Amino acid sequence: MNSYDVAPSDLYTWKNLPIAIAPDKPGDRIFSGSAVLDRNNTTGFFDDSADPENRFVAIYTLNTRTTQDQHIAYSTDGVTFAKYPGPVLAINSTQFRDPKVFWDDISRQWVMTIAHPQEYAVVFYGSHNLKEWTETGRFKMGGFLGYQYECPGLARVPIEGGPDNGKKLWVLFISINPGAPIGGSAVQYFIGDWDGKTFTSRDAAARVAEFSKDWYAFQSWEGSPDGKLYGIAWASNWQYSRTVPTSTFRSVQSLPRELALTYYRPNPLYGDWQLINRPASLAGITDKTLYSFADDNADDKATTGKTVDLEGDGGFDIEASFLVPATANITWDSIVSFEIISSEGKESIITGIQMGEPAVLYMDRSNGGKWGSKNPFFTDKTSAILRYQATYPNDRHILGTVAMSPFDLPAAEQPSGKDETIKLRAIVDRTILEVFGNDGFVSGTNTFFFSNDGVPAKLKVCLGDGQIHLKDLYVKSIRSTWQY
Repeated sequence: MNSYDVAPSDLYTWKNLPIAIAPDKPGDRIFSGSAVLDRNNTTGFFDDSADPENRFVAIYTLNTRTTQDQHIAYSTDGVTFAKYPGPVLAINSTQFRDPKVFWDDISRQWVMTIAHPQEYAVVFYGSHNLKEWTETGRFKMGGFLGYQYECPGLARVPIEGGPDNGKKLWVLFISINPGAPIGGSAVQYFIGDWDGKTFTSRDAAARVAEFSKDWYAFQSWEGSPDGKLYGIAWASNWQYSRTVPTSTFRSVQSLPRELALTYYRPNPLYGDWQLINRPASLAGITDKTLYSFADDNADDKATTGKTVDLEGDGGFDIEASFLVPATANITWDSIVSFEIISSEGKESIITGIQMGEPAVLYMDRSNGGKWGSKNPFFTDKTSAILRYQATYPNDRHILGTVAMSPFDLPAAEQPSGKDETIKLRAIVDRTILEVFGNDGFVSGTNTFFFSNDGVPAKLKVCLGDGQIHLKDLYVKSIRSTWQY
């Protein structure tokens, strides 16, 4: 396994550059890691001629037949790296990998989170120069255990809305593989406190970052100019990644994501922080508008389904708002959905929402190609709770158990009765579907493989039993951003 550099200008437009870091010996492999800017030259690798914004240090795992050790390499252009001789951290273990490093203002040093995979431990190390490391703490046996922990990361995630708007909370991300709740690999997260030495979770809850199968090994990026937290994940699952029916490539990355925390009621009597996981802005890569609700002059546009031809390079951004009238008689058939149909017309993938309290967002790839139907691990349907959009005054942002009152009843059961709104967004590329409910309150990523090289060609928007109305809809094509 080698490491490759990419050059993003907008988080979407990527260029394949020469191999950045490769093993020196046959049979050795470069495993996951991270990179930092050593602006203050704590390593001593750089002279005054090097721009502080171009002082790159990569930290990675070198996997050999007998050990997994942590190494570093440095660069002044982010393309060509020089290796520092020998490991900077070695414990004589074959299960010690995936270093994620950041500068910690609390302890005034570099901090590394790294997995002891089969001890179910994330270990924290501190260093003042990125070359000498001392263990400071451990997080063990939290959440779903599965077979092993991988790719841990600790980040400060900003809060959106409410009395704590703009503040940040510490979140620890841990990938597990295999042994996820729906099989294979997945990412879980913990909200808690960091004291400069170790992380302490606020509770024992296991929170899964996505409800789907194909979002793993999430890594975040710190220090963005806008103060937001961004990241990306590997869009596949170890249960079938080696056998998917592709050529010249084996898998892809997810859309880059913008992450935040917001107050949320997973049920009427409990308040909690919820991870928002939404796509970074696609404004720079959207191409043509294929359908706009505002430009549709049909009298019945809010109450009838839509069919839209998907014309473009194979990538499309579909976003809708649905109105649930206060007078609606919600049934099991009150389902709104997007069906994305192959160019051959026989295969399709679906995402939709079944209304109710709670509503449920789902993905269905059971008709997404012959290969998937034959693979026993290619789970075809996944779903997650998605409640109607609701806002709470600042004095009702209560964490934990909420005292019952009419004010705290779920939106769908307010005594006065009112219309409700729920949002669904789907971004589809040739072989991947990423969906987002209520601006990222719930998200899912699933791959699919239409037969005979089919590509997304048509969209059908269904309004189910007619109880739900279409409030807004747009469909846009996305231009290809891959620079060979």
